[in-house]
Amino acid sequence: MPFLIDKLKNKAPGAETLAICLVLTCSLQIMENLLPKIPIFPWLRIGLAYWVFLPFLIRFGVFPTLILFLLRNLITLLYGGQIFSSFLISSSSGIFSFVLAGSLLRFLYTREKIGLVGLSILLACTFNVVQLGIVNIMLVQHADFYFQLSPILIWSLVSGCLTAFLVFKSRETLDLLLSLKLNLKNGGLLLQDKPSGVRSYFLLFLAVSIFISLFLFEQFTFQVVLIPILLLVNRFKNLKILLFAWPFYFYIAILHLFRSEGVYILGEWITREGLDAFLFYTARTTNVILCGQWIARFLPSLVNTFTENRYLKGFLLAMPILPALFGISISLGNELFDKLKKRRFSDLLDPIIEKLLGELRKLENPGPNKLN
Repeated sequence: MPFLIDKLKNKAPGAETLAICLVLTCSLQIMENLLPKIPIFPWLRIGLAYWVFLPFLIRFGVFPTLILFLLRNLITLLYGGQIFSSFLISSSSGIFSFVLAGSLLRFLYTREKIGLVGLSILLACTFNVVQLGIVNIMLVQHADFYFQLSPILIWSLVSGCLTAFLVFKSRETLDLLLSLKLNLKNGGLLLQDKPSGVRSYFLLFLAVSIFISLFLFEQFTFQVVLIPILLLVNRFKNLKILLFAWPFYFYIAILHLFRSEGVYILGEWITREGLDAFLFYTARTTNVILCGQWIARFLPSLVNTFTENRYLKGFLLAMPILPALFGISISLGNELFDKLKKRRFSDLLDPIIEKLLGELRKLENPGPNKLN
């Protein structure tokens, strides 16, 4: 029987297990974000968080894994300053990938029709291809964007093999982690500026309505007029975030400005149609990012609605250590990559989990913390 399957009697993760897996995936994502990106293919990443998502899928199934994935994305949005368009793209890709392929791949794995490597590669391929399609539909809208399909499939093969290797080498730690019982009390929701009252929910409705209108009214003038309004709404705090979104503008320029057919207005480089498309998609992408940041202000109050849900309890348990997670992840990341260089694969996750467990247990008990 494949590993992690013989304990399927635990059909749903406990709140404590979800909490530690949530902060662990966030920490792994922070570590990965510190690595340099490939300029031409900035979306190609190792996917360190799948070090947890993959065994979580094997043990608990599609729905709990999808919840863990979406909560990780939500935390990245709230605490990491993630661009809202990236949040939507990643979340949509995860939903489609886990729903379309998760159950089938897990079924094949439990029946020993595919192994851990096959499961990891196929899941990586599904996610990356779906993400490529969603990026094109939401932001770029150019058929030539799919030139990345071959490199993405090759990368999925590499990252899938690496993820399977890391999971296999950490299988004992992961097996223990997914059965974890910490018996912690609710740590409390530490989010600030929670919107309340009729005015706040009206503003949320307005923000969502404007976001939808970005895709209903495809007039350049409408998109341009909204940019200063949304900058004003965000109090000009998100200009830096627009700089982080450079890959979207890069592809819009390459695919629309320089590769659109029509009447040339600058040598044989730029057409009138290409310039119009470039200006429109640049304006709309800017509005997607700015409007998304506005909507993100209201998410904490929506998360705090269903307090009896085990998944929300796990989310709340994780909240107290999130403000310090960035610093923790940097120090642990150095240790992790040092072990990788020394080829010490068997205990890679142990120091990360011990540290995160220690931070969680400080809520109730000072002193030593062991993973047992």
